[in-house]
Amino acid sequence: MALAGSLDRLAHVRALEAEQSLATLEAAINEVRQLQYALALAQQQAKAGRELIHCSAQTGELVDRLAGIEELRKSRKAIATMEGDLVVVEATATEVREVYLARRMERQQAEALVKEARTQEERLMTRRSQQEVEDWHRAQQMREAPLQSPAE
Repeated sequence: MALAGSLDRLAHVRALEAEQSLATLEAAINEVRQLQYALALAQQQAKAGRELIHCSAQTGELVDRLAGIEELRKSRKAIATMEGDLVVVEATATEVREVYLARRMERQQAEALVKEARTQEERLMTRRSQQEVEDWHRAQQMREAPLQSPAE
């Protein structure tokens, strides 16, 4: 029983570690998604800047052309920065995913050990119970045997 109790505690610790790793993984995935969304917005901003430049070329509006050029410059700078950040964040998310998978495997192994320990304890208890029944029957036979021997 002590072994199963110790293994239960180990399984509980492993479950907590896996849960914590899962929360960390979810946060990392959320960070990747947010960065991807921000990158998509910057790409839309670059597209809008190009369209503004194109429209100003047709209308001859110098202010629109300068605004489009500035918007395109800012968005390209943001895109370059975010693409570099995205590589780093994705690498971090991959590492966190691997840690989570390792923790989950450790939890499953601990649960398997607990199950096996409980199965062994149940077998042992069944054997002990059967032994007690057999001992009781032997004792009954011993008590009855002396009474039957002299009568014959």
